[in-house]
Amino acid sequence: MVQYTCMLYCVVNDSCTLNYCGTNRPFSMKLKDSKGGEIMEFNRPYRCDCCCCPCCLQELEVQAPVDTVIGKIKQGWSLGGPQLKVTDEKGETQFIIKGPCCTASCCGHIEFPVYSAKGNQRIGIITREVSTF
Repeated sequence: MVQYTCMLYCVVNDSCTLNYCGTNRPFSMKLKDSKGGEIMEFNRPYRCDCCCCPCCLQELEVQAPVDTVIGKIKQGWSLGGPQLKVTDEKGETQFIIKGPCCTASCCGHIEFPVYSAKGNQRIGIITREVSTF
């Protein structure tokens, strides 16, 4: 069995960024194997989180091996729930992930269906487990 370790490195690690940017702060996350070798890296730059400003939507770059971009996960502008586009290294959409209007839950879990590139065929699901009281 192969074991992986996920290490989170903050790009900007100061109290000002943490307190004022919250979950929008930039980060770099490296996935390492059990011997400490880097397998993948995820980089997210700072982007403001304003629903009325669709030019500043969240974006996450995926590298594997490190320094080789294999794709991105891009937030799409939506009036409803969150919508994420998973693209390849050329920027072509491979999958679409759609979320519910409310992504907070007091009980149970939240489902994010995964669709084909055209968005017409459901091919999977991501489940967010929510701890209950």
